[in-house]
Amino acid sequence: MLQKQKINFKQGHKDMEAHKMELETLRKLFDLIEIDFVFDIGANIGQYYKRLRQDVGYEGLIVSFEPMPELVESINNLKATDPLLIVEQVAITDFAGAAKFFKMKNSQFSSLKTPNHTKTNLFRDLNIIREEIEVPCSTLTEKYHYYKQKFGFKNPFLKMDTQGNDVTVIRGGLPIIQEFCAFQSELNVLPIYDSSVDFREALYFYENIGFSISSLFLSNRGHFPALVDIDVVMINNNIMKKVMQDG
Repeated sequence: MLQKQKINFKQGHKDMEAHKMELETLRKLFDLIEIDFVFDIGANIGQYYKRLRQDVGYEGLIVSFEPMPELVESINNLKATDPLLIVEQVAITDFAGAAKFFKMKNSQFSSLKTPNHTKTNLFRDLNIIREEIEVPCSTLTEKYHYYKQKFGFKNPFLKMDTQGNDVTVIRGGLPIIQEFCAFQSELNVLPIYDSSVDFREALYFYENIGFSISSLFLSNRGHFPALVDIDVVMINNNIMKKVMQDG
């Protein structure tokens, strides 16, 4: 008889081996491509920012996009000691304007999408709506042009962790997506939001817009044997081709 496993939902808790693999991938990638600007979409309280600064060793510009006011306040505390961190209180999607945003019991599940527990009950107590707010929205295309004109970066990197909305973010950036050297996205294996894009469809879409898989690793642990989501790092085909030719 299977023993019921206690699920660990500690916020930001990653499998150590997956965490090491992610950091090693990012260190190599940032060094190889000489990344000089990071778009951090779905910043939450700044976990990815801290990862880049403390573990990856990236010292360049980062702009963190986060729609929840109380979380933006936390990131602004980091900004006070880092002049190369920019913070915007906005949701990045495929349109500019305003939208309904769902604040969940656990902030890491908060999303533009509503929860769906059809495939799994693992997060029923955490991925539940506690408040609906209206947030400003913009597109990746709009933000890319703004920051490109302001800073003139050459090798941008895109990180997305938008709780079921990553593909929509890319759709809002199709006119400029080839300007990105690489991006990191969370893939939904077991969807936990309404109208989430299946991981196979997401990968097919990413490959068809000119990117190749560089690395895959677990996003979070605590739900073995189920696999809920994984992270993928995609690299621009033009860069991949050059790297493969150069050896």
